This record gives sequence, C-alpha cells and structure tokens, in this order.
Amino acid sequence: MQTRVSIQGYEGSFHQVAARQYFGKDVTVIPCGNFRDVVKIAGNKKESEGGVMAIENSIAGSILPNYNLLQKSNLKVTGEIYLQIRQHLLVNPGVSIDDIREVHSHPMAIQQPGLPPIPLRLLVPAKDLCNLMPERLLRLAG
Repeated sequence: MQTRVSIQGYEGSFHQVAARQYFGKDVTVIPCGNFRDVVKIAGNKKESEGGVMAIENSIAGSILPNYNLLQKSNLKVTGEIYLQIRQHLLVNPGVSIDDIREVHSHPMAIQQPGLPPIPLRLLVPAKDLCNLMPERLLRLAG
C-alpha cells in the first residue's frame, strides 16, 4: 500500500519536497489549502497515514498556530526533516530589477536571505501563490 500524507500546498511545494524526503519519492501527497485541513486529514486513518507540516522556520521561529493545531489533535510527531529553502526571483531574459512592476510572494519568502533588494512598493503579500489564478500569473509575467 502506498503511503498517503496530507500537506499544506500543492505539487512542487516545499511540503511536498519534505514529504518525499521523509517517506520516499513514491509517497502520495494530499494537497490542502491550510494547516487546519492538513491536521484534519492526517488524523483520519481512512484518508491518510499522516501529514507533513512546518512547525519551525529559521526566520520566523516557532510556528505557534501549527503547534496549537497539533496540541488540539490526537496526532503524534514521529519524525522531522530539516529542509534548506532556496528561492530565487525569476524574470524573463533581458528584464532588470527596475522593470519589475509587482512581486507577489508569501511574506516569509521575501525575508529569505540572498534575494536581491526589492523596493517595498513592489511587494504584494500573497498567502498562497498556488491559489492565484493562472491568468493573473500570466498577466504578471507579461
């Protein structure tokens, strides 16, 4: 039987990377839009064998809402993964930092070290970029 685990995010998310690192490349991830759903599905033995969710962040520290979700559930922590996060600001060839009109990003991503300085007026917080409509992403890229 293939292992099924709930994660916050979707295909290609850092939670999927962590799930594959821990359970192996053949793990089936059940994408969730928020951590509350991760815990709900992880706690249902008919739907999954567990879940993967962040509880620490090297920039933000402890993710207290996730600790609270775990405390209110019957779930137990059975392991941990340390995942080095590397993110990049990608643009089309020939585009300079001065050409950028907006940067849509999760607030934590913008705080990652190593990104070029981005003027604050360009930053548009987006809790979950996976949920942005594809047409909107195309307009931002064009």
